[in-house]
This record gives sequence, C-alpha cells and structure tokens, in this order.
Amino acid sequence: MKQADKENNHINWKLFAQFLSAHKWVCGLMAVLILLASTTVLIPPWVLGRFVDQLYMPGQAWMWGAAWLAAGILAGVAESGQNSVIIVLGQKLMHFLRSRMAAKLSRLPFSYYTAHSSGEISSHFLNDVDAINVLFTEGIVALSANALKLLAIILVIGRTNVYLALLLCVILPFLWKFTRICQQSVRKAQLKQRSAIADVFSCLPETMAMLPVIQNLGMESFMENRYGQMIGRSFRAIERTNFFDSVYSPIIKMVTACTIAVMMVLAAGNVTGNYFHLSAGKAVSMIAYILALFSPLEALGMEIQSIQTAAAALERVTQFLELPEEKHMPIPGGSTKEVPEDVAACEFRHVSFAYEKGKTIFRDLNFTVRQGDYLMIQGRTGSGKTTLFRLLTGLIQPDSGEILMYGQSLDCMDRQKRRALFGIVEQKFEKVEGTLRDQITLHQGEPSGEDDTWIWHILEQVGLDSTVRQIPGGLEAEAESAGLSDGQWQLMGLARALYGNPRILLLDEFTAHVDTKTEWMLYQTLAKMKGQYTCIVISHRHMNMDNIHVLEL
Repeated sequence: MKQADKENNHINWKLFAQFLSAHKWVCGLMAVLILLASTTVLIPPWVLGRFVDQLYMPGQAWMWGAAWLAAGILAGVAESGQNSVIIVLGQKLMHFLRSRMAAKLSRLPFSYYTAHSSGEISSHFLNDVDAINVLFTEGIVALSANALKLLAIILVIGRTNVYLALLLCVILPFLWKFTRICQQSVRKAQLKQRSAIADVFSCLPETMAMLPVIQNLGMESFMENRYGQMIGRSFRAIERTNFFDSVYSPIIKMVTACTIAVMMVLAAGNVTGNYFHLSAGKAVSMIAYILALFSPLEALGMEIQSIQTAAAALERVTQFLELPEEKHMPIPGGSTKEVPEDVAACEFRHVSFAYEKGKTIFRDLNFTVRQGDYLMIQGRTGSGKTTLFRLLTGLIQPDSGEILMYGQSLDCMDRQKRRALFGIVEQKFEKVEGTLRDQITLHQGEPSGEDDTWIWHILEQVGLDSTVRQIPGGLEAEAESAGLSDGQWQLMGLARALYGNPRILLLDEFTAHVDTKTEWMLYQTLAKMKGQYTCIVISHRHMNMDNIHVLEL
C-alpha cells in the first residue's frame, strides 16, 4: 500500500514536471519575481524608520520621504508582477491539463462512458482542473512566496533586535494554531453548506418530473418539509461560517495591537534595560514589519488548506490520464470505401456479449447484411437492440466472436475510417444553435459553392429541398424561426447523417416521436433511397416497405 502511494505521488509530481519543463521561461520569470517581491517588501519599513530618525534634519528628511514613496511603489509593482505571472501560469496549467485530458477522452473505450455519468466526467475537466490550478497557484507557488516573505521579515526583525524576534517566535505559533482552527472550521461548514445545496439541486429535477404524482397524492407538505430541512442545513452551515469570519479578523487585529503595545513598552527600557531598546525610527520600522507579518501568516494557513483539498483532485486527474485506452490495430491497407461489391457490408460471426458476468445479452449471434440491404431489428425492451448498435460502431467490443465491416475486422479498422462508414439518426432531432445549414453541417467547414451543392443534393434526397427554398433566407435562416414540423426535423436529422457521405445508415427508433402519417412519410423517403445505402433500423413497429429483412432479438 505504501509502495502504491509512493508511486502515485511520483506520477503526480511527474505531471507537474512535464508542465514546468514545457514552460520553463515563464517559471523562471515567476521565480525571479517572487524573490524580488519578497525582498522589496522589506524596504519600505526600513526606509520609513530612517525617515523618522532624520525628521530633525530637514535637509535629509525629504530625501528619505521620497525614497520611502519610491520603495512602496517598487514593492507594489513587484507584488503585482508576481501575481500576474502566477495567474498566467495557472491558465497555462489548466490548458495543459485539459488538452491532455481531452486527447485522452477521445481514446477511451465506450465502457468508460457507460460506467461514468456525464456529470462525473465533466467534474474532472471543470472542478478537478480548477482545484489543481488552485493547488499550483494559490498552494505551491503562493505558499513558497509567503513562506519566503515571512522568513525574510523575521530575519530582518532578528537582525534589528534578536529579543524582539524571540518574542514573536513565542507568539506566532499560537496565532498559527488559532488561524488553522478557524480555517478548518470554516472549511467544514462550507462543505456542509455545499452538500445541502447539492441535495437541493439533485432533488429539484426529480420533484419537477414527479410534480403531477406529488399533487395527486397530496404530498406537497412532505416535499415542503424535505426542502425545508435541506435549506435549514445550508443556513446553519452559513451561520457557522459567518461566525468564524466575524471573530477571526478582530482577534488578529487585537493580538497585533497588543504585540505592538508590548514591544513599545519593552522598547522604552524602563523594565527590561537595554535588551529591547529601539530608536524612534526603528520602533516605527518594527511596527510596520509586525503589521506585514500577519498577512502572509494567514495566507499560509489558507494555502496549506488549499493543498490538502486539491491533492485529491490531482490524484483523480492522474488516475483519469492512466485509464486503459481503446486498443486499435493498424488497418491492413486500402480504403474502406474501395471494396468489392460482393463483400458484405456487415457480418456478425458467433458474437457473444455481456455487460456483466452472468447477464448475457448475445450468445453466438450470426447475421449478414449485404451492401444496399435494409435490415430492421426488433425485440422487447432490454433485448439488446441498442447494444447491437454499439457493437456495430465499435463503441464496445464483443466478449467472443468477430464483427466484419466490408470484409475487414472491426478491431483492425482505423477509428476515423470506421466512423466515416456510419450516419446515425436518433429518436429525436437535437438542434444546435445557428442556421439550417448548421443543423446539417454541425458548424463544420465554411460555406462554399461545392459544399452548398452537396447540401442541396442531400436535401433533395430526403425531400426537404423545396421546403427549405421557400423559407426566407434558405440555408441561412435561423433554425428556431424556420417553422419546420417534427417530421421535417427528423428528415433534417437524416440529412445531417448523410452529410458525411456514409455507406451505412443507423436509425435508432427515429419514428418513435411522430404520428402515423409522419412515420409513413419518413419510410417513403427511406424507400426512395433504397440501394444507395445500407440501412439498419431499430423499430418497435414493422416498417411498411418491400424487400426488408427482419432480425428478431
């Protein structure tokens, strides 16, 4: 177990090492700016002390005053530069991670998508990457910068008066502990508040979907109490967060004031002799250093907490990037478009498949579909109709047997060439934002004469060319205002599937949401295209077409 943890930690830091190696110049600039910011923050208090000591010498006082102003500007510019570079580096880190994750996503097998919800996958890209950005920028980098700044301030105070530095070393651990207690309490309250809000958001869609049932059963009061409990938990968590936020700052300010007061009393020398003796200028400098001390101290606590929180996100992203990828063998050669006409478009040979052990979907399934044939797949719910489509498109692999596409094993087929074989029409047409052209092309390519010729040819095939020509603007008309019927939108879905010039059409219950008259119109359109494409249809109802093969599952 320890060995595994050690290996994971190595992988985590290796990920950062790859990023830093790719952006070494930006990282070098950031390191210089952090060092500069940590150094320049020490200058204004020192100059201020000299200015106070020189007040009785008017000829020099204005010079020290100008130097103090310049030192303040320099420290502000260095701090601003440091923060700007950290932000830029954080954005580059997120781009680096999301690019690698997106590339990984395209190589994962379909089984990953069936085992993980879309919300969980999105969470890796959004929440986890954001957390890693916080880990890197507000955690590791900012932690180093604030630790360096804190150490520099203590060293300067110690060089001025070692006894005062020892006094601060006694006080600081108690302040650190108090800071961590407050931060951890706030963090726990925030987690409870987020959990309560998440429960509300997860319950809302369920409630809206079941609203008629709730009303019919008279369950309104039950749901009201349920929501009340969730919101109450959120409110109590927010109250706890507000309490710690309200007490922390006053206590820190009070301790700061007390520390300064004790320092001034000791510096007077009436009680402690010369151990804490300071000139007026040095006393002012020490006050400024002490005031500057508590800001990085508080930030250190938050940054350690950020690292602890984001470590799990880094581990999840690392595990995601290490997931086994879909295996592809090199295609033997030639194009999938250039095949003999007598070769079957699709052939299942002794295919068996099960999602879970003991729950077999297919056992020794055999069938052949010739080029230009229409095959209708029928069966009860759960019989494997959709699973057959997934096997056919290579989204999942059979447990045994072989699937051939135009004489080539699906396992040996190049992914892009395999995808180009298929045009898919789903149960309901999903619009995208944009024009009628965009509904077909999905924003691929630029409008051109050659592309428009192909689009109009497709629309003529599906029987929509005259309809689109009558719409003001034609292909450039906005989809939302086109006024097409449900059946026409399904035909638009068929046009979208044909845009890639596929050889095989896969129709998944594409008449499920239309009336009988519209269904007949869609089947008539398919009948006109018979022989041009191989068509495999999932349908609960028999297609009223001639020469159609039926596969019962």
